[in-house]
Amino acid sequence: MSGKRKDVKLHVTTTGELNCKLFAETFMEIVRRKIRNGEIDINKYKEISKAEDSSANKEVKASDC
Repeated sequence: MSGKRKDVKLHVTTTGELNCKLFAETFMEIVRRKIRNGEIDINKYKEISKAEDSSANKEVKASDC
C-alpha cells in the first residue's frame, strides 16, 4: 500500500435523481476492488470500527443519566 490518499471523484454527466441503490452497489464494487488490490487494509478498518463502536457506546451511557 502506498500510503498516499487517492481521491475518488464521482462525475455527474446528466441531470436527474440519484439512484441510491445503484450508487451503493457501485461504491461497494470500488471498495471491494481496493481491498483485493491491497489499497485498503481490512484489518486496519476493523480496528477503526471497533474504536468508533466503543466511543458510541460511551455516548449512549452518558446520555442515559
